[in-house]
Amino acid sequence: MIAGFTVNGTQVEETIFYQTALNPQGSVVIEACAGSGKTWMLAARVVRLLLAGTSPSSILAITFTNKAATEMRNRIYGWLNEMALMDDEQLIQRLRDLYVPETHLQAAVFRARSLAIEVLSARDSLKIYTFHAWFLRLKSALPISDSAALFSTVNTAPALLEMDAWQRFLNEIAANPGLLKTYAEFVAELGLENSKKLLQLFISKRTEWLCYTEQASDPASFALSALQRLHEPVLQATPERFFREHAESLGTLATALGKSPGKTAQECAAKLMAASMLNTSAQQKVAALKEALFTQKGEPRKLFPGQKKIDVTLITRLQEITDALLQVTECLDAQRLIVLHHSWYSLGHALVLAYEKEKAQRGQADFADLELMIARLLEDPSAGAALQARLDTQIKHLLIDEFQDTNPLQWRIVRQWLSGYEGNHERPTVFVVGDAKQSIYRFRRADPAIFPAASLYFKEYFDAALLATQRTRRNAIAVNDFVNRLFSKNNGPWGEKNDPAGPFTQQVTTSQELGKVEVFERLALVERQEAPLARHPLTIPLTNDTESVLLLQARAVVHRLLELMHSHRDSWQWGQVLILTRARNILPEIQTALREAGIPYESSHRGGLLDAPEVADMQALAKVLATPQADLQLAQVLRCPLFGFSDQDLLSLWPLEDPIVQARGWAALAASRQPLYQATYQTLSRWRDWAGKLPVHDVFDRIYSEHEVLKKYAAVTPLQRTDAAVGNLLRVLELALDAHGGRYPSLSRFVQTLEEFSRIESDEAPDEALPEARNSVLVTTIHSAKGLEREIVVLFDTHRQIKSNYLASDRVLIVWPPGAARPEHFSCLFSGLNTSMRQYWQMQEAARARIEEGALLYVAATRAKRHLIITGSEKRSKLKDSWWEVCAGHMPAQPWPDHSKPALNHPSESDSPKTVRFVESVSVKVKTEATQSTHPWAAANADEEILQVLLELAAKAEQKLDLDYLFQKVGKRLIVPFQKVRQVWPKALKILSSPLLQVFFSPENKAYSQYNLVSAQGDLQRLDRVVYLDSTIWILAFKDIQAPPASLHAMQLRAQAKTMKLLESKRSIRCAIITSEACLFVLDELTGEFLPIVDPSQLHL
Repeated sequence: MIAGFTVNGTQVEETIFYQTALNPQGSVVIEACAGSGKTWMLAARVVRLLLAGTSPSSILAITFTNKAATEMRNRIYGWLNEMALMDDEQLIQRLRDLYVPETHLQAAVFRARSLAIEVLSARDSLKIYTFHAWFLRLKSALPISDSAALFSTVNTAPALLEMDAWQRFLNEIAANPGLLKTYAEFVAELGLENSKKLLQLFISKRTEWLCYTEQASDPASFALSALQRLHEPVLQATPERFFREHAESLGTLATALGKSPGKTAQECAAKLMAASMLNTSAQQKVAALKEALFTQKGEPRKLFPGQKKIDVTLITRLQEITDALLQVTECLDAQRLIVLHHSWYSLGHALVLAYEKEKAQRGQADFADLELMIARLLEDPSAGAALQARLDTQIKHLLIDEFQDTNPLQWRIVRQWLSGYEGNHERPTVFVVGDAKQSIYRFRRADPAIFPAASLYFKEYFDAALLATQRTRRNAIAVNDFVNRLFSKNNGPWGEKNDPAGPFTQQVTTSQELGKVEVFERLALVERQEAPLARHPLTIPLTNDTESVLLLQARAVVHRLLELMHSHRDSWQWGQVLILTRARNILPEIQTALREAGIPYESSHRGGLLDAPEVADMQALAKVLATPQADLQLAQVLRCPLFGFSDQDLLSLWPLEDPIVQARGWAALAASRQPLYQATYQTLSRWRDWAGKLPVHDVFDRIYSEHEVLKKYAAVTPLQRTDAAVGNLLRVLELALDAHGGRYPSLSRFVQTLEEFSRIESDEAPDEALPEARNSVLVTTIHSAKGLEREIVVLFDTHRQIKSNYLASDRVLIVWPPGAARPEHFSCLFSGLNTSMRQYWQMQEAARARIEEGALLYVAATRAKRHLIITGSEKRSKLKDSWWEVCAGHMPAQPWPDHSKPALNHPSESDSPKTVRFVESVSVKVKTEATQSTHPWAAANADEEILQVLLELAAKAEQKLDLDYLFQKVGKRLIVPFQKVRQVWPKALKILSSPLLQVFFSPENKAYSQYNLVSAQGDLQRLDRVVYLDSTIWILAFKDIQAPPASLHAMQLRAQAKTMKLLESKRSIRCAIITSEACLFVLDELTGEFLPIVDPSQLHL
């Protein structure tokens, strides 16, 4: 018997386990470890239902992401199509793999033949949705008269909505004297910025708030009354009561301490006497007494050090006084807590109402609204009956994947629907699969405690069998052993006994790979270098020791990956590498190291649009057009690909001399007589004029068109980021046009919005456009990695403090027991006001935070199929707990390989292009002629651009070309139709197939398309191809021409050759043009004319 399978707590054979799990007549709840094939089981269960004659429309399968829903749908349809085309022998084996009983095989074979057509042609086919997609379907079925059906769209830009709601909130409280007074007092107590942050917590927690108060006519009063009832026991210990009950004891204590021989006791007696004689409020007297009897740390003072004989009565009286003082202190804290909550509840509810009004005005809702709407509808006696009947009629089989990610409101909806079936024989079958060990979405209200509670519910009311499998198919032996050691001891890495997942069960792997786990020593911090007091930003870089050590760590990881790729070059590819981080803010360092090594990568930098370099440039441009005196942003705009200024150019505009003596920045640009500076000033001035007259979107649209912004960025962006860069620039246009067509009537408002985006959480900021996955390293966060697996997984920068303090991670304390319809408690954790009445709940939340730390580590480690790498760096402050320390405790840390020099060289298709200035500028007259020429070189025609990029990408292909993918890449890069690229491909193929030209495209020769030249007029030109042949560098230009090249082409190549000579002084430079007819014309260095070449021997290679 293979270990790892149980049914209702009893270990069983694999066959029994899967027969039970896939039986279409029975309900099951399956707890399945990482890599056990949860999605396979769910898809197989659906197919078994269909084979048993179930109507496709009566099946509802729920997943938690659109991607998972699509993958599941594709897998099911793929299986059905395959079974329709299999011969009988193959089909019978497939059905056995699905654990169809032998007695049902023949009927299943007949049924399987027609399933694909039946399912695809069904009027209402398989329902495979996310929870929110299902809720939208239910909402769409409501009668139009129902108010819940009135909203038209789902809001997907909560940050923009939140900003407008905050402004509406301020306007409304300004018109309400009572709320205005409350707001003024709240701000005076806590400060403006802190007050805003605390109130905006209501937006993120509005679902819990609305559920908590949904049965109250006055939500703020209801919540405040509940908080007062909770603290009623401690509110009795008032200062006035203390002095009434202990005034005599205080006097007696002071007298006794005064007679004590100890100096400390006598000093305390004097303070007690002084405090009792104060003519102040009771609170101030209490504070004076505390100062006398307690240390600054809040501990009782040791009043009798070294004394052997102490009056027991005195000790007892002292203990009574100190205990009573602690009770008074908590009473005062509770009083202040209630006062603050009166304001917080009132203002927070007003903000929630403003948020709801803002959504209603736009006819929008969000996913939280959908959940609350459906929950209330199901509980409504009239509307709920119709919705319940619809569900009862349609759904006979419910399947839910990743159940550990369910939040309390979603479980409330499911349970409300299913409650009508409790004990009913007509109830639907239920198939639930999940793993509480992988519950990592607590910030989205997921509660792992719901999974075990739901398991018991389904067992009691639906006779569900409880299954568990701890057999993984994913992890290699070494990886699986490491995970078992990591989580088997002391209830997991941090020893939490109340983990909803229960005690960790040893996992068994079926993988035959040995695998490897490497924990590397923490990298030492880089010594801080003292920066000069007055740092010139253009000559002295800003250093950050944290960023530096992260970049060193990233480079060390890259070096190790290069070694692994070199040793497994026949079997491993970059697409099999996954780098995981806890936080998004360290992704840029990893990306930098990968770029430096020329390793292709993609990043799920969600919310990172404003961090993308090209978008940062557009943000700086918007600031400059609104405020040209913004020096930092002006320097960024001039330096970026729009204008291509060098560092020396910037220094000439911002001289080191006294700014009072010399013009700087915008003024220097306006006063300069240099052609480049004059042209740039005129361009920016023209754009500023547009900004004063046109909407923001139209301004940027014109700039993009006039200045060829997309093409300039595509030209200088590394290949694997080209799609993302272009997509990000287009996202800027979308932002400028966002929200009912007129959100940004002025540039200053647009700039303000972008700055707000920069300050909010990255989950709500606009997303960066993602490149297509194409044999690239994936760099992402652990939260984004659920469901992924790779041969090599790197856990990057794991020496970070774990989140074990609930107050530090979430300022709202919400108690929502599993199975409860609504929360039992909702309050704010104000700093310094932690009462004992809430301490138990806070300890529970802190424990849950540590449990989730273990879940995150489990999810991260189990992504690795064969090789797991764990890294970390030293921190300035000493850490109590970190992932690295836990991992190193089970796998001794090893020193890093020597990465002081790049031992391995990877083909650098992703190297950042170099930008240099033309040594020889082209005169204005020649430039004008060139622009009007039928053979232009300053702005190539569309076919020529397509030809250039086709040749560049095709020459870099390491394997057989995927033409469709190639055409899509070129189309996206140049913003041209797919079919247009296909039309030009024969010309590129003719060039690549030419024996004469093979030497220029051979993978054995070093070649680049990375030199970008900037003319004195600021025009950015790109060398089509640069090939190194021994001691000669060939500069190649691709031209879509029939006749021999013109003199203008010669002028261009001569200028480029001079520049290249400065960079490569020890090599000879030769220039040539390759035409679309695969003809080669070499530029004669002496005559400046083009010579046709028909034989390779004429090249003198």
